[in-house]
Amino acid sequence: MECKNISSKIILLSIIVAVLCIVQPTLGIDIPEKNRSKIKVNKCCSLNEHVGNGKACQLSEETHSFFDMPVYINENLKKSRKPFKELFELAPNRFIMTNFRIGAFRPFLFGYKGYLRVDGTLLVDAPNRHNRWIKIRPANYCVDFFHKTNATELTPDFWVLFPAKTKSETNKLLTIATLISCFFMLLFLIVYFFLPELRDEKGYIQMAYVASQLMAFLLLSMIQISGLSVAECVGLTLGTYFFFLATFCWINVLSFDIWWHFRNLAKNRQSRRRKSFKFTFYCLYALGLPLLMTFALGMLNWYRESMKRYPRIVIPHIPEDGCFLRDSVKMLYLYTPMMIIIIINWTFYMITVFNIWRWKRGTQVFNGVNELSHRTDFRSFIIYIKLSVVMGLNWFLEIISFKYPNNKWYYITDVFNILTGLTIFIIFICKKDVWIKLRKRCNELRTRYKRGGSSNSQVVRLSRQQSADSACEAVNLKP
Repeated sequence: MECKNISSKIILLSIIVAVLCIVQPTLGIDIPEKNRSKIKVNKCCSLNEHVGNGKACQLSEETHSFFDMPVYINENLKKSRKPFKELFELAPNRFIMTNFRIGAFRPFLFGYKGYLRVDGTLLVDAPNRHNRWIKIRPANYCVDFFHKTNATELTPDFWVLFPAKTKSETNKLLTIATLISCFFMLLFLIVYFFLPELRDEKGYIQMAYVASQLMAFLLLSMIQISGLSVAECVGLTLGTYFFFLATFCWINVLSFDIWWHFRNLAKNRQSRRRKSFKFTFYCLYALGLPLLMTFALGMLNWYRESMKRYPRIVIPHIPEDGCFLRDSVKMLYLYTPMMIIIIINWTFYMITVFNIWRWKRGTQVFNGVNELSHRTDFRSFIIYIKLSVVMGLNWFLEIISFKYPNNKWYYITDVFNILTGLTIFIIFICKKDVWIKLRKRCNELRTRYKRGGSSNSQVVRLSRQQSADSACEAVNLKP
């Protein structure tokens, strides 16, 4: 009986404790203020000192208090009702640590501003950055008073040990892969220049696309070489950015052109626009849009000091953050437009598939005089789909490597992306009909060369014979 009473009391006590734990927050039960531990905040110098020139601690004539320093709750800069002294406890002499004193700087020097949060972390407002708010742990900053320029009174400020910027390492493997890709793209252009029958309207678009990517990769390989000046870094970055955008705009032109062609076939009508007019329009789009975006990027980077009045606008910060776009800036200014263009391309392709299906329902599918032309158009459509799949997969892997930079597959995906030139060469050049045309063209040039050589030798012999005859006549005419 006693055991039952004891067990029932234990159960009742457990229930009471559980209920108290649940309802304690709602009842407002709190630890007394005097027993609550405060958060420690580092003071740069000792309690009776302030920071002077060269981050040297100097003795203060009077004691200064941080009572009026505002404390904030979150990134919205909502102020806390509790003053500094109720939340924090000063831990002096942080500058005793030499490494910290040398590496710590005032956020003001970078155009930033610090805000102390109630949990002891320091919020640094970095305007015109994609990740605008930088959170600094209490161990990586200190607070103290110092003399502002042309000021008589001491004012409080922060000295922050900012996270070290990760330097982009030059990888020889990626540079070699880039140059290999450039070699195959150059071969592609040579073949298209060598074979006039490939240089139709679509052929010129393909050449423009490959030439843009060739220039982008060449400039990118130059950026990967260290030792560039500021002007060279900015110029190569803007050039690479332009040609990368132009590459995807030309792919967009290819998808639009094939959609337009099959749309006319599905509706059984001919395009009345001249090919020269269409290609001019394509050039205005494929070169004009990247030019405008590159100009806007350059202006944002040039006037970055003036843009601090608009902190929400992201600035590329070239070359402070390194040559070419990096991290979230690359995602915003390069990958996002590319992904939009890829989505538009696949929209065109899906509509084209629908048009082909509707076209096949007609009575003249692959019949009649235009049978060979229609089949050629369909094969071109399949090739362009392959190209878009390759380009889309390439940049999808690039985005994955951006999201997971420390992944072991990072370099494999990068090499796959950079070897796009080899993929383009295989898709467009490594075909039986192209090799037949190349062999035929070489034979024609060889035959023409031989004929030219024989005719030249005949002309030489004839001229020699004529000169000899004239010489003989001159001799006979002499008395």
